[in-house]
Amino acid sequence: MKAGMRRQGTAAMTGPDCKAAAGKAATSADGTVIGYRTTGSGPGLVIVHGTMRSADDYARLAGYLAGAFTVHLMDRRGRGASGPQGPDYSFRAEAEDLTAVLRQSGARLLFGHSFGGAACLEAALACPLDKLAVYEPAVSADGAISADVLQAIDGALQAGNPGRALAAVFSVMSDQGARLPGPVRAVLSVPVLARAVLATPSGRRIRALLATVPAEARLVREADGSYGRYSRVTAETLLIHGTRSAPWLLHSAGLLAQAIPHATTVTLDGIGHNGPCEDAPGMVADALTAFFA
Repeated sequence: MKAGMRRQGTAAMTGPDCKAAAGKAATSADGTVIGYRTTGSGPGLVIVHGTMRSADDYARLAGYLAGAFTVHLMDRRGRGASGPQGPDYSFRAEAEDLTAVLRQSGARLLFGHSFGGAACLEAALACPLDKLAVYEPAVSADGAISADVLQAIDGALQAGNPGRALAAVFSVMSDQGARLPGPVRAVLSVPVLARAVLATPSGRRIRALLATVPAEARLVREADGSYGRYSRVTAETLLIHGTRSAPWLLHSAGLLAQAIPHATTVTLDGIGHNGPCEDAPGMVADALTAFFA
């Protein structure tokens, strides 16, 4: 049965982290090493990060969950303790990476954010799960990611201009960027938004991960409109989204809610796409705990 809920979170905006987590590694089907670290106790839960992120960015979320779950924070290909994306990078490779971590850890609960959410949906088609939760998975419909955006990201990275590359990403992933006319984005997003972000500690980590973006964005674009295939997901699924996210992400959430047989939706008021890793990890943890428990 499909259901929808709206929730105003009460958890604190800052919380514990998993700095003491133990490092481990699994080997994917193609031999790529996938690193992850483990903290907490209880049923096993794997957390999968989004684009321009790594496991480190979800330490606070893991800290909130560690009292009830054994949390496994994995690094996707191209960052942290994991191997490179490689020449044959695909959603299949991401699903195989996830399957390797799930099997080695014994976890049967899975949560993914953004691109990590899309990877989780792919894994759910091939790997048995008890429950699946995703926060605004990067599942495109109606051409949300255009060829122009991909070209802009590639061109900026080749020119050594990370600010412009990040601005192109923001133009589709942020609420503010998605609502601005193209010419306004071109003028405002580079100097005001992207450069300001890159000057922060979090921005410096993002800069180091920008090279992984083009391959991931291409996969999302190539899979545009294929959300119907997730009708084969058998796990009970929680779809979470915030009210301040880009319109195309909210549109996709609605399409997924109709496609996935055992889907429930939860709306978190007042937060955007970075809810799990920046804006409100406590609110997201509340929703996950209620669902997985």
